[in-house]
Amino acid sequence: PALLVAHSLGGLVALKHAEIGITECLGLVLQSPGPPQNVVGGYNFPSYGTRRPVPPPTKELIRTLYFHDVEQEVLNTVVDLVCEESPVFLNSASRNRIDVDPSRISDPVLVLSASLDVVQGLNSGLDYAIAITYNAEYKVLRNMGHFCLLEKEWLNPVKIIRDFVYQKFGTGL
Repeated sequence: PALLVAHSLGGLVALKHAEIGITECLGLVLQSPGPPQNVVGGYNFPSYGTRRPVPPPTKELIRTLYFHDVEQEVLNTVVDLVCEESPVFLNSASRNRIDVDPSRISDPVLVLSASLDVVQGLNSGLDYAIAITYNAEYKVLRNMGHFCLLEKEWLNPVKIIRDFVYQKFGTGL
């Protein structure tokens, strides 16, 4: 059994994993999770053509979309890791085509929302809607962007995750 900790589209994958139950899932921590089809107010990004991979965004766009307060070295590392993406996957995720049945998610769930998250939509309520749909605890990370765990104040969300783990599982996880 595992506690799944996931970010962005990885949050959607973690929810689907917990729904299907391939392996036992003790709980979920979802930071700015991608919204499943059944969550009201999901993404509405433009669709990509499927003939070729979607090129990576520029460094400036990465900073704007994903960060609020990040060290230059961290930003450079992220930019170096970004690659072309599958348009089929991006279309499925960004157009809310993946469904996750809330009745099949019984694990303790924590949803973390970054207050300055441009991807999820500033103050869009999307992360809150995901938390409500999956009966999750909900916490807002003030003054943080989409990739909050890579920002200068990364320890703040880590403390929230630690407290959630201790509250739900004690120290024996």
